[in-house]
Amino acid sequence: MMANEGLENLPAFSQLDAVGEVGWRDIAEQTDTSFGDLLVELGRQALHLPTFTATKTPTQQAMFDSVLLARAAKSNAALGTHDRHSR
Repeated sequence: MMANEGLENLPAFSQLDAVGEVGWRDIAEQTDTSFGDLLVELGRQALHLPTFTATKTPTQQAMFDSVLLARAAKSNAALGTHDRHSR
């Protein structure tokens, strides 16, 4: 695909991206444009990047939980408060 063809399709893909119907990787594959091109087009149309919550594996979630709980316990100890989850 020629770069100009991709730029012609970018406005429609930008609208789909803004509502979360298509992701950046799909847009890059279909339009052969850069992420910067997408950002410019989103701005031109006064659209925003969609917000995604990444899916975590059980192992990742367990690691995040342990780090956050350890940090909370350390903060609570420093403040002299109790961790309500440890009862």
